[in-house]
Amino acid sequence: MAYEVGSQFNKEFWRATLRRQLVTHKGWAVGVEGGLVHGSSLAGVFGCDEWGAEARLSGGLSGLRGGRNFYVFADAAVIRHEDGCVRQRAEFGYGVDIWQDFFISQQLWVERGNETADSNKYETKLGYHFGWADVAIGYREEFAGEFDEHAVLLALILRH
Repeated sequence: MAYEVGSQFNKEFWRATLRRQLVTHKGWAVGVEGGLVHGSSLAGVFGCDEWGAEARLSGGLSGLRGGRNFYVFADAAVIRHEDGCVRQRAEFGYGVDIWQDFFISQQLWVERGNETADSNKYETKLGYHFGWADVAIGYREEFAGEFDEHAVLLALILRH
């Protein structure tokens, strides 16, 4: 992420996680996710630049409504870095197939932390289901936090 003013806020961030579904029942699912992170796209000069770990609990519903596939979800995550930075995040979203293999998804998240600025963002994506992956392009915007962020996204979601 690069900021137009204040290059001290320019950040690099990556994460590698594994997700496991724990329970399913009539379209409802609960799962966990965990993995490694490095850096932060949020924290700016406040730290969170080191290695860390992320743990996430997720719940959601997916199914068919009105002839269209859909899903809704809610996540709660904790991200802890070795430099002492700790962040908590709540995410909410949905997705729906809109025509043949095209879909839209929207997501809202709220993030707070001990050494970071508050962040409230939304994201909208338009994508296509391929047999082996979903590919989407989207837009993300900070709407009530400490930063003025606008981003164009490219997402690749691989199937196994």
